[in-house]
Amino acid sequence: MVLYTTSTLLHTAKLSAATNVPLQNLELRYRITKLPRYGQIQRLQHGVEEWTDVDTFTQRHLNGSRIRYSHFSSDFSVPGDEFSFVVSAKETETPEQVFKMTFSPVTLTVTNNNRLVIHQVPYAQLKNSSLLVTADQGQIDTARLTFTLYRAPKLGAVYVTTENRIFNPLDFDSVKPLEKGNNFSQADVNNGRVFFKFENTGFDRREDYVDLTIKYPSFAGRMLRLWVEYIPLDTAVRFTNNGLRGVAEGGVKVIDKSSLYLEMDDFKEFQFSLIQPPLHGNISFYDPRTSAVVEPYIEEFTSTDIRKGKVVYQHDDSETDRDSFVFAAMPLFQSEEEMPDEIQEFTGTFHISMEMRNDNPPERLVDKVFHVVTGGQKKLTIADLAFTDKDIHFNTSNLQYRRQSIPNGEILNADTNIPVYNFIQKDLEDEKLVFQHKGAQLGRAAIFVSDGQFYWTGLFEIQASDPYIKVDNNTGVSVYRGGKVVITGTNLSLDTNMNYPATSYNFIVTEEPGFGTVRIDGEDSPEFTYAEVLQGKVEYAHDGSSSEEDVLKFTIIRGDVQAQGSFPVIVEDDNMLHPPEVVHNQLLKVDEGQSVKITDSHLLLQHPSLNEEEVVFIVTMPPKHGFLQVRGVPLRDDEPIQFSQGEVNRGEVEYVQTESVVTDDQFIFDVDSDTQALKNLVFSIEVISKYLPVKAGNLTVEEGGMTVLTTNTLKTVGSQYRSENLIYEIISIPVHGYIVNSDKPKSYNLAFTSASLVAGKIVYKHDDSESLNDSVSIVASMEDGSLESQVLSVKVTVKPQDDQPPRVVVNKGLNVWADSVTLITGDHLHADDPDTSSNNIIFTVSSPSNGHVAFLNNTFLETNKFSQLDIDAGRVVFVHKGESQGEFNFQASDGTNSDILRTFRVRAHPVVLQLRHNGPLAVFPNTIHPVSNASLLATTTSANFSKPIVFTVMDPKPSKGQLVTMVAGRPLEITSFTQEEVNLGKIFFEHVGYMQEWSQSDSLHLEVSTAYANPLKGEVCDIDVSYGNINSENQEMLLGLYKASVNEGGSVSFTRAHFDTTELLQRLRAFQEDITMTFEVVTLPSHGDLYLGDQKVTSATTFTQDDIDSERLRYDHDDSDTMEDVFSFSVEIKHNGEKREKEISSPRHVLNYTIEVVPVNDQEFRLVTQNPSVRVLQGREVKLTPENLLTTDPDTPPFDIVYTVLSGPTNGKLVRNGYASMKVETFTQEDINEGSLVFVQNGTRKSGAMYFKVSDGHFPAYYKMLDIFVIPVQIGMSRVRPVELVQSESSVYVSRKFLNVSTNGNREDLRYEVIVKPEHGSLLLRGRETKHFSQTDVDTDSILYVMNNLSHSEDLFRCDLRMENMDVSVKDQTIHIIVKPLVKQEPLIAPAGATVTITKSNLDASELAGRTGDNPTFEITSPPNHGQILRKLRKRRDLIAQPVLKPVETFTFEDIVYAKIFYVSNATDVDQPPIADTFSFVLRANNAQPANGKFLINLDESEDEFIDGDETEEGGTGIDTEVSGSRSDEDDSSNVPMIVGIVLGVLVILAIVAIVLVIVWRRRQQEEEEFTQSTLRNKPRPYISGPLQLDQPHIHIEPQQYLPSPGDGEGEDEERCLMRHSSNLGALPAINITHDSPRSPDRSRAEVSSAVPDCKVTPLVEVKGEGERPGSRSEPGDRQSGRSSASADLYDWTLMDPELLQHCRTETPVLRENQYWV
Repeated sequence: MVLYTTSTLLHTAKLSAATNVPLQNLELRYRITKLPRYGQIQRLQHGVEEWTDVDTFTQRHLNGSRIRYSHFSSDFSVPGDEFSFVVSAKETETPEQVFKMTFSPVTLTVTNNNRLVIHQVPYAQLKNSSLLVTADQGQIDTARLTFTLYRAPKLGAVYVTTENRIFNPLDFDSVKPLEKGNNFSQADVNNGRVFFKFENTGFDRREDYVDLTIKYPSFAGRMLRLWVEYIPLDTAVRFTNNGLRGVAEGGVKVIDKSSLYLEMDDFKEFQFSLIQPPLHGNISFYDPRTSAVVEPYIEEFTSTDIRKGKVVYQHDDSETDRDSFVFAAMPLFQSEEEMPDEIQEFTGTFHISMEMRNDNPPERLVDKVFHVVTGGQKKLTIADLAFTDKDIHFNTSNLQYRRQSIPNGEILNADTNIPVYNFIQKDLEDEKLVFQHKGAQLGRAAIFVSDGQFYWTGLFEIQASDPYIKVDNNTGVSVYRGGKVVITGTNLSLDTNMNYPATSYNFIVTEEPGFGTVRIDGEDSPEFTYAEVLQGKVEYAHDGSSSEEDVLKFTIIRGDVQAQGSFPVIVEDDNMLHPPEVVHNQLLKVDEGQSVKITDSHLLLQHPSLNEEEVVFIVTMPPKHGFLQVRGVPLRDDEPIQFSQGEVNRGEVEYVQTESVVTDDQFIFDVDSDTQALKNLVFSIEVISKYLPVKAGNLTVEEGGMTVLTTNTLKTVGSQYRSENLIYEIISIPVHGYIVNSDKPKSYNLAFTSASLVAGKIVYKHDDSESLNDSVSIVASMEDGSLESQVLSVKVTVKPQDDQPPRVVVNKGLNVWADSVTLITGDHLHADDPDTSSNNIIFTVSSPSNGHVAFLNNTFLETNKFSQLDIDAGRVVFVHKGESQGEFNFQASDGTNSDILRTFRVRAHPVVLQLRHNGPLAVFPNTIHPVSNASLLATTTSANFSKPIVFTVMDPKPSKGQLVTMVAGRPLEITSFTQEEVNLGKIFFEHVGYMQEWSQSDSLHLEVSTAYANPLKGEVCDIDVSYGNINSENQEMLLGLYKASVNEGGSVSFTRAHFDTTELLQRLRAFQEDITMTFEVVTLPSHGDLYLGDQKVTSATTFTQDDIDSERLRYDHDDSDTMEDVFSFSVEIKHNGEKREKEISSPRHVLNYTIEVVPVNDQEFRLVTQNPSVRVLQGREVKLTPENLLTTDPDTPPFDIVYTVLSGPTNGKLVRNGYASMKVETFTQEDINEGSLVFVQNGTRKSGAMYFKVSDGHFPAYYKMLDIFVIPVQIGMSRVRPVELVQSESSVYVSRKFLNVSTNGNREDLRYEVIVKPEHGSLLLRGRETKHFSQTDVDTDSILYVMNNLSHSEDLFRCDLRMENMDVSVKDQTIHIIVKPLVKQEPLIAPAGATVTITKSNLDASELAGRTGDNPTFEITSPPNHGQILRKLRKRRDLIAQPVLKPVETFTFEDIVYAKIFYVSNATDVDQPPIADTFSFVLRANNAQPANGKFLINLDESEDEFIDGDETEEGGTGIDTEVSGSRSDEDDSSNVPMIVGIVLGVLVILAIVAIVLVIVWRRRQQEEEEFTQSTLRNKPRPYISGPLQLDQPHIHIEPQQYLPSPGDGEGEDEERCLMRHSSNLGALPAINITHDSPRSPDRSRAEVSSAVPDCKVTPLVEVKGEGERPGSRSEPGDRQSGRSSASADLYDWTLMDPELLQHCRTETPVLRENQYWV
C-alpha cells in the first residue's frame, strides 16, 4: 500500500526471487517491461546517496533496501498502480510478472505543538520539538508538508532562512519576514531554517501566537495555533544590546541608549571595555557639538558617554555589511568603600549592520579571446564574457552590457536570430545569446558594462578559425590504492570553437589504464561523453595493485575534428588515510634562562608509510616565554615555524627559555604528513626557576585614598609555591605614600607575609599629593630563605581628584598676517591640570576684538569654547578681521575649578605686494627664452612670509608668443605661475611667428596675488623681440659656447667645437643676407696670450666666425700653475648695405670665455709641517687636521697627494671617521683637509709615533715620522661629600651632588667597584643590589642606597674608581652616608647674659612628628661652650610660685612648642665675648633613624636692643628672656642723642606710673578675688589635663598703649610686678604678640590674621565687692579710670592648676563701659 504523493520501499517480503542453485550466487536482475503509470521505480545511487529513476535493478538492490516506488500523480481518485517485469539469471528468464500497488490517502497527526519559549534574546529557532506533523503510516515528503500563515504574529515575525544559523539579531535584516498567506514546510522546521523574532523585547514578559494551516497533497487541511513566549532574564540587571543598524558604508553612527546600555538596581554607571574590537571599523569618541570624531580607536567608554551621544561606530568603507565587537562591562565606583566583595562583569557581542552603497565600478572577470568557427555560430556564455562587481549587495546577473558594431559578425538572440546590442549578464548565464561570424578572421568591438551608476569600457575580441578541439584542463587525479575517484570538469576539460552541446563530444579510450578501469554508473566503459564528465558520472577505479601511478590515453572526437590526450592518475597508499601515531609527547624540563634539546624521547611521531623527514611539525602557537631554534637558528614568529621528526631525532631542535618569573611554557602544533593531519597538539615545558617566581601587578588608588594589595598585586606563579608562606621585604619605599599593615597601623613600610597579603591586611595609602603615579620595590623570599625573587616593582596609578584649577603655562599670544586664518598651537596657548585630561580642560572665549576663534573644519562659524585637546590636535584657528592690535579674554576650566580670566593678544601684520622687477624681456626671435627674476620679481614687505606669490596671465594675452613651462622636454602653455617657479628657471616665453622687421614689441598683462595681500592688477611686462637680443640668458644657446681645455704651458686653437655661431648667422641672414657678426676682445687672459694668425691679440682686436672655423684664433698658456684662465669679448651685429641700416640696432653684449688649464706636474711637493705631531687624550680619539700634517703642491690637487703608512701607529690606530673597525693604510691630503681621518688611542699612557711616506705620484716620496703625544687621564675626588639620607626615609639616590668626580677623560667611562659594602644598607642599581656601577648611573640617579637597619645614624661604603679600558684608577675611596635630621633650624639670637626661649621658629620638627606619629626627642651630645640649656619647671597647685629653670640633657619637641626650653649665656665676664655658640644633639623618634645635628646660637653683642618680654611671664624673678628673632637689625648712630632723651623721659614716666600701681596693688591685696591675665600671643592658651585648651569667649580689647618699660620694676615682688605690667602689653615687641607659625600641635585652633590690631587680652572674671569699691566703675570720659578697673594681673596660664580652672565662671558677665565682644 502506498500513500498518495509518498514513496514506499520495495522490501523482499513483497518482492523477491531465487534460483535453484543458491551456491553459485548468481546475479538476479529485474527488468521492468511496463513502467508504472502514476509513479516511478527508483534506486538509491551508491556513493552520492540520491534516488534516480531506473528500469532495471537486481535482487541485491532489493536486499539492501535500495529500491522504492514513488507516487507523483495529483489525481487522488486513482485507487492503485502496477508495473510488469521479468527476472533473469544468466540466460534464464522468468515469464512476465505484474506487481500491484494500492493507494491510500494521507492521514496527518500533529505530533508536537508545544509553546516556543524564548529566553533573554529576542529570537529563537523553531524546532520540531515545538512543531511536528507526521503521517500515520508511510513516509511523506516533508518538503511538501507546508504551514501557511493564516494569522501573522502581532509582536514579532516568522522568518525562513536559507541557512540554519542566525548569529545575531542583525542577520534578520537581510531576510524578509513571512506575511499572511506565506508558508514554510516541515522540512524547513526539521532543518532548523525557521525562526521567530520579537521586535521589541525589553525587560517584560511577552507572548504572541501565530495561526497556521497544515497542507499536504491529498490531505484535507487543518488549523493549528502556535504560541510563542518571551521570558526576560529575572535579574536586577537591565541590559540592552540591540546592535546598530543602518550605518552608511564608510559612515559614522552614534551608539545610543537604545542600542547598547546597561544598568542595575545597585549600580547605574558602567564602564565598557573592548575585548575584541570591530574588524571593519572602529569605536570612536564623537563631539556632538562639532560633529567631528575627536578620538578614534578608543578601547573604553562609559554609560555617561553613551547617554551624551559621544560613542560612535565608524565604518572603514570596506565591502562588508556586517561587523561586531566583543565587550566587557563593569560597574564604576566612586570610592573603594562602594566596592562589593564580588564584582559582577558582563560580556557580550555588539552587532552592527551597514547600508551598502554602489561605490565600485564593474570589473572584468573573464577576459579572453572568443573563438568561433569561420562563418559559423557559437553560444556566448558566462565562460566567454563575464564581469563582477565588488558591491556585495549588487546582483551581478543584473549587470548591463551595451556593445557597438562588430566588424566580423553579430551577437544574436539565440531564439530569434535578431541582433542584440543591449543585454544583461543573466542572458549570458542562461545562454540566450549566440555569435554569428561574418567577415574577417579577427575583430574587436567596444563593449560598455554598467551597474546603473558606474561604467567599464573595454574590448571584446573575436577570432574565427577552422574547427578545433583541444584539451584545456588536465590536472589528473589522486586515488587511494584499490579505491576509486570521480573525474570531473575541474580535472579534465576541453576547449573548442564549435557550437555543439557537451553530449556530442566523445572521449574514446585509446589505451586502457594499466592498473585500473574507467567506469560510468559503476560499469566499465571504453568511452564517455564530455557531458558525463561535467555531470561527475565518470570515475576511475584502481585494481589494488602496488603501482604508484597510472595513465589513461584518450581521443576526443566530434565529427571530423579530434584531439588526443593522456590523463595522469597518482596512486596513494591507503595507510595515508590514517594520521601518524603519537609515540612520545613527554614533559620537557629546562632551567630558567637556559636551552635544552627536544629529542625523540620527548617528542616522537611515526607513520608506517612515511620516513622521519616527511613527518613535519607546524607550530601554530609558539612558546610565550622562549623560542624554538633549529641547528642554532631561531625560528621567527613572522614566518611559518616548522621542523621535521628527523631534526628532532638528530637533536637539532632546541627550546631556549628567555623570560623570568615563569614556571611553565608550551607550544601548540599540528602534524603535517601528507596524510590525515593531527591538530592542536600541546607540547608542555616545565621551567625550573632560579628565582622565586612572583609577578608584580599594578595598583590604582584615588588621590589621598588607600587600596589593598592582593594576590593579584603580588602573584605567585606555579602551584608548587602557592602553599608556601612567603616573606615580602620592601627595599624601595613609595615616594608619595606608604605601605602599612593593619596589624601595625603606626608602622610604615615594614616587611609582611603572604598570609597577611591573602588576609587583605596590606594597604597602600596615598599621601594626597598631586602625583599621578608611584612605585614600590619588593623582594619576596621563602620563609627559610632558600629562594628569593627578583626585585618586584609595583606600579601605582593615582586617580586624581579634581581639586586643582587648570594652570595656564603658555600664553604667548599670536602673530598673524592680516585677514588670515592662523592655527593656535600649544606654543601659543597651553594649560596644564595635574588631575584633568587635556580633553576636559575647556577654554571659554569672550570679547574678541579683531577676529574670532573657530574650528578648522568650519572657519566661518565662531566658537567660544574649545579644549586643550583641540589645540593639541590642531583643530583651533583664529580668523583675523579688523584692527592690527587686538585680543580676546579667556578662562580655562576643568568643569569644577576655573582659572582666572586672562587675555590672549593677537597682533596682525599686513602683507603688501611689491613688483620690484617688471621686464622688459629681451627675446631673440623664434626661441624659448627663460624668464628670470632679473626680469620678473615680486616680493612682500614681510621677510618671513612663506605663502606663494602667484602671477596670472590676463587678457589681452601676448600676440607674438606665449608663456610656457617645459614638460618632458616639450613646451606646455601656462596661464599662471609662481615666483618660486621663476626663481628656479621653470618659466619661459616662447616667441612664435615670422618677423618682417628687425624687432617688434609685445606685452604680458599680469595680475600678481598672494594670500592676505591686496593683488597688484593691471601690471604690464614689456617684451622686446629683436635679432639683436643676445644676452646672458640666451648666449650659450645662440653662440654655441663650450669650454676649451689646454695643457699647462701648451696652446689650443678655437674651433666650432668651442665656439659656433653658424646657426645664429643663418637666422640673421634669413632676415637679411648682408648681415655680418664680429667679436671684439674686451679683456685679455691673465695667464696666457691670444693670437689671431701670427698676430698677438690686443684689446679691441676683432675676429669672426670664419676665424674660428679656420682655427686662426689660438690661446697659448704661460706655463704658470693655474687651473683656468678667462678673457672677455663683445658681440656686434652689422649691416653692410644701406637698405635697412637705420632699422637695425644691436646692443653691445660682453661675455666671458673660460679656458680650463690641465696642470702638468713639474714642481715638487712640500711637507709644510716639518715636525708633524698630534696630541690626544688617553683612550680618546682626535681628528687629523692640516695643523698636524700638511703637504702642498702648486700643480697637484690635494686628492693626488697620497700618504702611505709604513709602520705604526704604536699606541692606537688610524681610521676613517665613522668606520672605527677599518684601519687606514693610505690616505690623501684631501682626507686630512676634510677631517675624514681619526686617530683612536688604545688607552695606554705611552706616547707613540707613525712612520709614513708622502708622494704626489711623480716626484720621489718623502719619509717622515708623525709623533703622537698622549695626555694622561686623571681622576679627581676632591668634591665628594657625604650622602645625606633624610631622617624617617629609608632610601636616597647616590647622585652627582654627592659623587661629582672630576676627570679630563670621558665621564661615561668612569666605573665604580664597591670593595666594602655598606654595613647597614644596600646599594641598588635599577632595583638590584650591585657592586659595580658607572658615573652615568650616578649622573642619572640610578644608584639607590637603601638603609635596612634604622637604628643607626650613619653608614659608609668604600670603592675603587677606574677608567674603562685604561690603566687609570683611584683606590679605596670612602663614601660616607649620614642621616640628616628632619628639622627646620634658624640661628638663635642670644646676646651675652640673656635668657632666650628656643621656639619652634628656631627648631621645628613638625614634619618628623607628622611622619612618625611621635613626639621627637632632642638628646644633647655636646653642650654649649658659653651657656646652658635650661628647662622651666613648676609645681602644679602653686599658682604664684616662682618657676624653676634647670639644666637638661634631653628635651622634646613638645617642650619647644610650649616654650619651655631656654638658652642662658654665661659669657658676660670675659674680656673678649664670643660671637657664637653651638650645641650638638641627636634627634630621635619612633620608626625613624637617629640623626645627629648641630644648633647655632648667635652671641654678637653688637645687636642693638632686646626686651625682657618674659619678665612679666615669670612673675618678676629678674630673669631677662627674649624670643629669637624679635630684635631689629637696624642701627643708626646718628639718632643716639635723640634716643637717649626719649629713654630718660620714658623712665621718669614709668617711675610715676610704678608708684601709682604699687598703691593700687596693695589695696587689692586683701580682696579674695584674683585677677588673671592671658599670656602674650607667643604663649599657648591654657590647657586642662596636660594641656587641654580652655576656651575664653569673653575678651576685652583696648588700643595698644606705649607705656614705660617693664625694666623699671626690677626688685619688686611678684604681685606688684603683675599689677604694674598688666597694662603694658603694648610695650612688648611684635614677635611676642603674633607668631608666624602655629604655636601648638593642636590644628583646631584658629589663627589670628595679621590685620587684627595689637590689643590687651583680659579674662572677664567677676570681682567680689567690685560695686562697693569707690572708683571701681569708670565714669563717662574717664578713660584712665576705666582702664585701671578693667585690667587684671598678667599671669602665665600654663602654670595654673587644671582643677582650679574648672571653677572659673562660665556665665556671661555684664560688660563695662567701653567694652565689646570679639
